[in-house]
Amino acid sequence: RPFLNLFEKDDCYVVVANVAGVPRDEIKLEVYDDAINISTQYEIKETEENWEVLKKERAHKAFNRSVKMPGIVMPGKSTAKYENGLLTIELPKASPRVGTFV
Repeated sequence: RPFLNLFEKDDCYVVVANVAGVPRDEIKLEVYDDAINISTQYEIKETEENWEVLKKERAHKAFNRSVKMPGIVMPGKSTAKYENGLLTIELPKASPRVGTFV
């Protein structure tokens, strides 16, 4: 389960998650209008063909982390980048709904 921080800027929320050691193509990111979900499941392959495994504690890695946003966001305009083990997600805030009197 990755540690993460949630920040607020004037126009967006920013989530920074520590996913060090997870290959970029193995990270699944789902963005909803009020939450995000970060997950992965992959096998760690670190042995050579002629190695005999004596103890294996790092066979595979899996996690699923959901975070509720403090406000409504625009999933289609969200961006993510993965650099130096950190996944940074920018989630633009949705405009507040404006009602009318009838």
